[in-house]
Formats: sequence, structure tokens, C-alpha cells
Amino acid sequence: MKNKCHIVFGNYAKSRLLSSKELNLPEENIIDLNDDFRVGPIQNLNNDAGRAKRDAWFLSNISCNSMDPSRSQNLRKIELIKQGFIDGDLYIWSGSSALDIISFSELLYALKDFNLNIFTSDFLKIKLEREDGSFYVPDSISVVLPQHIHVIADHFKPLSQGNRNDLIYLWERLVKENDLVRVLGEDCKIKSVKENYFDEALKKPCKEELQKAARVIGWTLVNINFNASDYTLNWRLKELVKKNELTFEGELKDIRDYQVKLVSAN
Repeated sequence: MKNKCHIVFGNYAKSRLLSSKELNLPEENIIDLNDDFRVGPIQNLNNDAGRAKRDAWFLSNISCNSMDPSRSQNLRKIELIKQGFIDGDLYIWSGSSALDIISFSELLYALKDFNLNIFTSDFLKIKLEREDGSFYVPDSISVVLPQHIHVIADHFKPLSQGNRNDLIYLWERLVKENDLVRVLGEDCKIKSVKENYFDEALKKPCKEELQKAARVIGWTLVNINFNASDYTLNWRLKELVKKNELTFEGELKDIRDYQVKLVSAN
């Protein structure tokens, strides 16, 4: 019997998958990869110098308690995939969010020299019904209700060589573009953007009165359809303060440590 490995992107996605009573997957068959490639340098991650540069950037710019920038665990887990599931089946729980797509592309690039049996599910072609009778189309496992996760599993099918090549090429393109931020564009394609891409969206909910940074970031996350993480927006909000486009009170650390407001015209 072939080994089956389920791969998700993020701790929360793993907990979501484990919550499915219908699938009842053993935890040892689930691997969660947690590096967020939407932000930070991604050049030369196959060597120590490239990984050290990425870690140093995170430590300088994304210094929050909930974020561990180290890639060491991801590397160990990818090696586990190569060694333990080379003859098995890989089920990749990748939706259509930027986080999932970029993480999936990096994973396939890391595994490009291995002939693996890979299965995926097209989340956007699945319509799920809530208890109130309304429907939703998920863009990642993180938003799927526990009782619906097995439905996603029922739609898994082999990943074509063409789609595999497209994702590998995506990673190669993003690395060459050498930008710090990557997003899902309106055309549903991943693109590299300048680091100030979300700055105007962050300033929009700001007022002339102080507001908690967490509130500003929360509103912005909704307005950008969660196209970035809260810690990425926290980095940019602090940069706006440093550029004197906003004023603040508190400590410029985590999102609950300070408040911001618009710079007074006076």
C-alpha cells in the first residue's frame, strides 16, 4: 500500500485538516509548510547565504512574536517528503490564494527532480452550502468549514505535467523579478509588486483621531481580500510612521502595541 502524504500551507490549515471527522487523517501523514513567500527576499533559497538573507530581512522588518522566520523546519519537512514519500502519493491542499499558489510553486520547484505522484483539488470549482442555505466558494482550506473538508478531498485528481511545469516556472519568474512583495492580481495571476503596494490601502481607514493599529490592519485585510498577512501590513504601517505619513502613540512593535492617526494639517 502506498504512503499518502497531505501537504498544507500554514499551521491553521493543518488544524483545519485535522478537524475533519470524516477524513480522520493521522497527524503524522500531514505536513505543514509555514514560510510565507508573499513577502521578503526569495533569491538563492537553495543555499545558506540566500536563507540567511531572508531570515535577516524578517528579523529586521517582521519582528513579531507570532512569526518565526527560520526556514530550517520547512527544509527538514521537504527532505522528509523526498525520503519518506518518494514512492507514495502527495495530496497538496492548495487553493487559489496567493499564499497557497506561491508556496505550492516553491514546493514543486524544490521537488522538480523527483517523479512524484501529486494530486490537487480545484477549490474554485467547488460550491459548498452553509447551514443557513447560502453558498460559498473557498479559496483555501483555511476558510472551509470542517464538515466540508471531505468534499474538497473528493475532488482531488492528478496534477498534470503542464500545470506542474507552469507552477515551477512561476517560482523561477518570481525569483528573477527580485521584489519584496508578491500578490494575487485582479487577473487572478501572481505578480511581483513594490513594497509600498499596500500603503494607500492602509492609510484609507486612518482618521485624525488615534486608532489601534490592529483595527486599521483588520479593516485593510478585509478591503484587500486578505491578499497579505497581518504582519506584512504591520511592517508597512510602521514604515508609514517612519516616513511621517502617519503619527503614532505607543511602541512600534506588534499590532496591539501602538495606535496611529493621520498627520495633522497644522
